[in-house]
Amino acid sequence: MTIDFASRIRDLTREDPERNVVLVKEAVLESLRASDSTVTIELTPFFNHTFAPDLVLHWKNRPEPRQVFLRATSSAQDLEEDLPFVAGGSPILMPLGEVFPGSDHGIADLSAASASTQTLVADPSAFNTLTNQASTAPVVGLLASSLLRGGLGFIDSRIARHAGSAIEAGFDGAAVADSDATGKGVDAVESILNPSQASQLTRLLQAVWVGAGEPSTTFPRPAELATLLDASTLQFLLDGTAVPDDAFWERVSSAITLERLTELHVSAESDGLQRIVRLGSERLLARALRVVESTSDVEGFSWYIEDGQLLLRGENFEVHLQSKALRTTTERDPTTIAALLTRARDARVELMEIELQGANDRKIDYTTLTGADIADDDLLRSIETALGSTASVRSAVAAIGASRKPLRCNLNQASASGNTVAKFAVRDMVLNAVPLIRRLSPTELELLRGSLSAIVVEGGALLPN
Repeated sequence: MTIDFASRIRDLTREDPERNVVLVKEAVLESLRASDSTVTIELTPFFNHTFAPDLVLHWKNRPEPRQVFLRATSSAQDLEEDLPFVAGGSPILMPLGEVFPGSDHGIADLSAASASTQTLVADPSAFNTLTNQASTAPVVGLLASSLLRGGLGFIDSRIARHAGSAIEAGFDGAAVADSDATGKGVDAVESILNPSQASQLTRLLQAVWVGAGEPSTTFPRPAELATLLDASTLQFLLDGTAVPDDAFWERVSSAITLERLTELHVSAESDGLQRIVRLGSERLLARALRVVESTSDVEGFSWYIEDGQLLLRGENFEVHLQSKALRTTTERDPTTIAALLTRARDARVELMEIELQGANDRKIDYTTLTGADIADDDLLRSIETALGSTASVRSAVAAIGASRKPLRCNLNQASASGNTVAKFAVRDMVLNAVPLIRRLSPTELELLRGSLSAIVVEGGALLPN
């Protein structure tokens, strides 16, 4: 999106100066909000004031606001002379026109002076440039958000365009271990961001670099040695402006673990979380799963993080996944043999063992010595008849993948886990355990599969194509 500030200012009516100020501030607000959809912008009653801000920026997960001072002057010398009056709290000094050198001081002097006071001097066109680039390169949207939160020094549309191109090339370069492009991307963000914001994007590039199969020690610029995204960087990505690009989130998902993901505090509306889990469901590993009956107004299924667990919430039940063992819970109503076999066939789940329980606490373990699927065994029907109407299934073991890794589903406690500390891909665990633990309608089964495959995201819920 491009906002022509010069045109808007020319169009302002001179007869109503108060209205003129409002229109200018609204134009600036529109530009800044396009750079970071998570920012809340407060308009003050001041305009072009020496030390009172025109706008104040707030973020939900950042306690310190950032003040914005609008300036009618575009002289580099005048702007540099204003720096002592606005210094403190990492403010933004925003001239409303293209900055030009003053009589004694050039733009380089302004850039050095503003960087030394942790101040960002940027005209609105710089943010517009990054926003426009982000429409085709989502990682540039993260740069725009970072600039708003922690940019410093001087930046105009030309510098913004160069930085945006560098981070785009660096992100793509890290995916193929291109040392030159990746290094230039790091250099670009470090030249316009404070250390905290620059390190977030640097760690992102490093994680993508490692995801490409390269050791972290070969990353082309000095950085904290890490093979995975840390919690603060991942939180930064999910809190930032929306990135509607599956290729971006697929790279991110390759650099995280379920343990790291469940450390975060993420809103239920996070599109990034939906994409990370959906695209990373074959790489994210869980140790245990539990199905909990519930009611919700969620349409389809949506992913959440609550109480250190990854949750898949639907209209009638939730699936809780975690990387540690589950505690025992109250037992549920028994599942008949016929019901289990029907569920297994409908969901295409292969069974390798069933623990049956009859009257007087007698039980039978029915298993295969060859690893073959037993869901269609006629003998099971005969066993059910022999055990009588009280016969039920205590647990069932699903065979996962080509290696037929055993996933034990405790039907009485609506839970699933492997042997000892075994872990399973989230996708495998959900699609094999949930249909065995509870009866799913054809629609629920299709939506469940959709939550873990290539899908269309509508209104935050996961729906099939």
